[in-house]
Amino acid sequence: MIHNEYLKYLWNYTKKSAGCIFTAVAVLVCFVTPDDLLKPFGLDKIWMKVLCFAVLCLISVLTAALLARLRKDRPVTLYDKEGSAIEVAFGDITSYMKDNTGGAHYTVVFPVNKDMDRILNPERIKPSSVHGQWLSYLQTLPPDEYRNVEKQLENCRPRIGDCLLVRNTRNVDYILAVSSTVQDEQPVCTETDYLKTMQSLIKAMKTHCQTQERVYMPIIGAGNSSLSGKTMQALLRMQTEVLMFNTDLLKARAKILVYDDPDGKMRKDIRLYALRPHD
Repeated sequence: MIHNEYLKYLWNYTKKSAGCIFTAVAVLVCFVTPDDLLKPFGLDKIWMKVLCFAVLCLISVLTAALLARLRKDRPVTLYDKEGSAIEVAFGDITSYMKDNTGGAHYTVVFPVNKDMDRILNPERIKPSSVHGQWLSYLQTLPPDEYRNVEKQLENCRPRIGDCLLVRNTRNVDYILAVSSTVQDEQPVCTETDYLKTMQSLIKAMKTHCQTQERVYMPIIGAGNSSLSGKTMQALLRMQTEVLMFNTDLLKARAKILVYDDPDGKMRKDIRLYALRPHD
């Protein structure tokens, strides 16, 4: 199945490859006229020149298709059936925290701790965290839209495993997955907390997300909601395993976004996982 995201990459690569090819042709005709260049090959008629142009365009598209398939950051599809899917992609989840008015509706998931005083308080959250960057984005909203977010959260008394829903912020819904407590100003997430949060998240996606709706999420348990003793690679494997085990409950297109993979281990690991047979 070819998705819009692949077509976007294909279009971008087509523009780049066409630009390179036609720039090379333009430089060449600075020294040799097109007639002198094509006449030895018997291509001096107008329709033949048009055919050459079409061939160059075709070469651009084929080159772009090859590059789009070979790019290192291409999404890896683990499951795709009846409108629901599980994918792993490489990118920054905060790029989806934006004004999406006029675009296709989607949902963004990110972990938070259960301290209600911190959920909408940027002074108590690290600005570099996903939660902190979401709060920074909220500060850019008009007062009435920010107040709407506050109203949706004002009566919450979050517990570990809860999923707090913030609806329709510029055509984007947000699910705040409560996955950690705070001890000595540091987030603490146990394996029990993690599994409870993931199960709750899957149920929230089933309840609130539409069929084929895209749901973007980071690696849960990483960074500022750290699951002690687990590497990013292990956390990614755990998250995909939990989602794969619950495919019967999924109706959305879940996309896990990996922000940083400098040594390529997670790319290799997840592609090997995708080759394994899954029931």
